[in-house]
Amino acid sequence: MKKVLIVCLLFGIHFSSFGQKNILIEKFTNLYCGACPDRSILLTNLEEQYPELIWISHYSPSYFEYNPMPFSGATEMWQEVQISGTPLAIVDRVPYNNSLGSTSASWETRIQQQQNIEDYVDIEFSNVNFNESTRALTLDVTSTFHTLPDNPENFRVYLYVTEDEVRWRQHSYYNNTPGHPLEGLGDVIQEYYHQNVLRAMPGGLWGEADIIPDNPTLGQGYVKTFSYQIPGDYVPFYIELTAAVGQHDPSNFKNRPILNAERIKLPEYITTNTLEQDITQFNAFPNPTNDVLYLDFKEQPTQLTLINMQGAIIQNFAVDGLNAHIDLRNYPSGNYILQVVKDGKMISQKIIIH
Repeated sequence: MKKVLIVCLLFGIHFSSFGQKNILIEKFTNLYCGACPDRSILLTNLEEQYPELIWISHYSPSYFEYNPMPFSGATEMWQEVQISGTPLAIVDRVPYNNSLGSTSASWETRIQQQQNIEDYVDIEFSNVNFNESTRALTLDVTSTFHTLPDNPENFRVYLYVTEDEVRWRQHSYYNNTPGHPLEGLGDVIQEYYHQNVLRAMPGGLWGEADIIPDNPTLGQGYVKTFSYQIPGDYVPFYIELTAAVGQHDPSNFKNRPILNAERIKLPEYITTNTLEQDITQFNAFPNPTNDVLYLDFKEQPTQLTLINMQGAIIQNFAVDGLNAHIDLRNYPSGNYILQVVKDGKMISQKIIIH
């Protein structure tokens, strides 16, 4: 009989530091965009440079083949913000050159511009509850203003549910580009790791209204409780939750800025040693690292592999026992996947090398 796991963190709170302006970048992409995996490499590098950056990937529906990436509101979102090509990105939902979507040439400039904007509001997660048996998730998001914008009205509270490391194919223009990280992986990469895939927006594409009043009281917390049923084919180990507070002009989609955002990883709120999807538990630390990564296993794995975010195998490692360490000093900085195999079953974890 399947064991029911209920995780309740009634008093734990995760919050942004006072005055921390996090920046939300929403990349619009699809499986047929050959330039898009290269721009994901760019965003990975930007995450390294700007720790306050929160990246979300919107996938458009595919009409020629099955595509597991787009969420139910994808078509409406693409039409609403008038995204006509890929790869484009929206930064804090603020227009650039009179358009919400901007090309990769301007992404870093846009990030730097938003760094200098007042953060206005602190965002906290609390009461994060996940029932492994029913896969029901509930959580509270508290928004507390410490400064008001010039036009303090029409506030919205957003929740983005994303899944990291979703493996599926991806077109690429860089198979024959010498020295490129995607070189030799194919014009269609069959085992590509899609990052920060938007799975759901439980509060709607333009957030929840009537949570934060006009002219909110400084220092007062305004709470919104969200509920979401995680589908059976999504992996909770890779689920991340991003809350944001913005403003909404109902007559102008270019006047709906995000004021601040905060992200948590669902596994951080699961205190048990067992997740339903875990095959063989292991700890990897320190992570991020710039030299040696130490590993502790519950069971000795049969295979240990380091993979880049494009799905290419970097190195296989031998493991003898329940403890190991691997020297990562000669690898370029960036995000990688450490894949652990036990008796033909696999679990993986993102590793960041600084």
